[in-house]
This record gives sequence, structure tokens and C-alpha cells, in this order.
Amino acid sequence: MLYHSTMELKIIERAIMKRILMAAVMLAGLSLSAASYQAKIMINGISDGVKMTKGACSAGGSVSNATWLKDGNNEKIIIASFPAEREWKKGEFSFTPEKDGKIYLQLLSWAADDKGKVMNGWVLIDDITLAGIAFENGNFDNEDSSSWRLKVMPDFKAEIVEGAGRDSSNAVKISYGCPADYAKPIMARAGQAINVSYWYKIAP
Repeated sequence: MLYHSTMELKIIERAIMKRILMAAVMLAGLSLSAASYQAKIMINGISDGVKMTKGACSAGGSVSNATWLKDGNNEKIIIASFPAEREWKKGEFSFTPEKDGKIYLQLLSWAADDKGKVMNGWVLIDDITLAGIAFENGNFDNEDSSSWRLKVMPDFKAEIVEGAGRDSSNAVKISYGCPADYAKPIMARAGQAINVSYWYKIAP
């Protein structure tokens, strides 16, 4: 979950995390005949009321607003999802904010076994870029950086893994239960498209 100050945002995002799992199969168009992994990025503009219009998406992926949310909040969320495999792949997508304001970025994953049962599968993400936007430590090479908040559970945790990156540098390892939040707000500008790219694969 994203860690922000307003109670409204916390309540809404708890609902998002519950509903994103239910909607994941439909959004990604998954086949449950084999184990499936998804590497996701969620862009959240709820705190400043920033609505966003989805743009282009590279082959194999999908980008969507949070169609299952009500009260006008569905257009304040953008979710990009790409099927992960054992080799590194690159995903690209774009979106356009309708007003100036702060938006927040979260890294998510989703996995199901060959029978469609949800599991806590792990995905590596590396080399995140937002064209034209100041974005710190998108390659995770600074292990001590305060740029990322990594979810920790009693028995497992998200973590920056040394040497696990695309060029033998670092990468972040996440699961559905242990996402990673970019700790700083990103300043969106009305009508200015934001192009996002990232690399991803199933964690060994």
C-alpha cells in the first residue's frame, strides 16, 4: 500500500489492493492453463484528484484505469501490466494527467499457479524511467536510498537484490503481498503525457 497522510487515501487504497487481485485476470487477459506472472506498475492520483487518460502500451502488455472503482476514483488510477517470463523483457506505456498535481507510483506483481490459484510469486523489476520526469534510483543501484519503501511481512519481504539486475547490477524483488512504493510524489502537469518504461522478469 502507499503510505500517505490522509485517512481517505489509506481507506481507498486498501480497497484497491483487495480489488486489484479480483480484476487481474480480466485486465491482463490471462490464460490459467499454466503458471502466470505479471509485473505491474500502478500510478495513483487520488490524493490530489488527478484524473489520467491511458495512452499507448507496448506489445504484450495492457494499460487500464481502475474500472472496478466507484465514486469517480476509477479515472485517478492507471495500471500497466506485462506478463513476466524467465528472461528480461521491457514494457512501455504512457498516460496523460488531466490536471496539475501529485501522483504516486507503486510496483506490484501478481502470480497464479497452473490451476489458477493465486500464489505469492516473485518478480524482479529494474531500470524504471519516466521520460522528462525527475526520478531517483530507478535502477536500484543505491541500496540505501530512501527513494523506495519496501513492504515487509513476517515471513517474507520486498528487497533490493544485489547483482540481480539486467546488467548484473541491482533490481527490486516484489510479490503481490510485498509491493514497492516510490517514496516521493511525482509532479504531473495537465495535458503533458508521461512515458514510462521498465524491465521485468520472474525472480529465480
